[in-house]
Amino acid sequence: MKSFCVLNSAVSPAVAQNIGSAVAEVLGGKLGVLYCGSDASCVTAQNIAKGIKRQGGCALAASEAFEAQTAFACEHYSLDGAVFVSGDSKCSISVCGSNAVALTSLQEEEISALVAKDKFNGHRGGMIFQTDLNSVYYKSLLETAESLENVAVSIKSENILIKTQCVRALLALGGENKGRVTFYISPSGLCLSAVDEYGKIRTRDELLSVLYALIITRQKTPVEISFSLSEGLDALAKENGVEIRRSFAGGNELFTKDSVFLTVTILNYMSQIGCGLNELCSILPETAVSRKSFASSADILKIADKIECENLVTDGSSVFAKVHGSNVLLTPSGTRGRYCLEVQAADSETAREIALNLTDIYN
Repeated sequence: MKSFCVLNSAVSPAVAQNIGSAVAEVLGGKLGVLYCGSDASCVTAQNIAKGIKRQGGCALAASEAFEAQTAFACEHYSLDGAVFVSGDSKCSISVCGSNAVALTSLQEEEISALVAKDKFNGHRGGMIFQTDLNSVYYKSLLETAESLENVAVSIKSENILIKTQCVRALLALGGENKGRVTFYISPSGLCLSAVDEYGKIRTRDELLSVLYALIITRQKTPVEISFSLSEGLDALAKENGVEIRRSFAGGNELFTKDSVFLTVTILNYMSQIGCGLNELCSILPETAVSRKSFASSADILKIADKIECENLVTDGSSVFAKVHGSNVLLTPSGTRGRYCLEVQAADSETAREIALNLTDIYN
């Protein structure tokens, strides 16, 4: 999810209303307005909702929310987009489009220009509804997880709402909130990691890869996955006669955008198969990964031109390439002029060699 406004700054009522009106003008009239529950976020969210109403739109407001719930809200209520407000005296405001997709740079520019212009004609017929998002969210969690019998795992999160939702679902479906296997969910609900029975750390991409491996082998349905996921999925899909497509955005399944749903879906498979996390992860052959960072004054497309590869795809901001049968992903890092290179290969020596060769070329 992207934010188009300055983070951690005070937002006046007038500016908040302008943000709501601008988002309604650019994205559409049916929008979710979610907020974390603090007094400041509540006031800002109410003003954003007023701005949406001013433009004749419908604002569905939900309190005590976390950021990843925007994906569920967009899907469940068929929204044109959603706004998430968090923070106390200084608020952070994030905006996403339908299906919780990130805004394009053009949409961000349009919204920013409208907010700064401060000229809205207004329309009649706008409405604001307060929705009990957490109740329908919890019900959907139960439907997704189905059964968690014989599953004993620990759920950790600094966000008490996330932890409560997960633990409540775990206990309600026959599981136990204890054990060596531990799932760590970020306060936003967007990130996830886990530690298996043997103390091995499992990253979000690894857990997503395992989940797609299960879908490929058990459901035999076509899947769309991110370029960052395990290259072992390609071979697995070929073995099972399943069509696989890679993209920068990845699939549209809810578990790709909300780590709470990712967690309960994995737990459901652990219950179905009757195994621990380590055994579940063994369905996918391990892939060696080598990561390098480097600095360059060239933009990412010029850097991509230097890659000798069998195949190359770019969306203008990231690059994916096949080099000697291995997956190479090049993305900008947080600092301007710096890049992150990730190589996935069948063995660590190959991954390390390709990464070193490519960074030598860039340097």
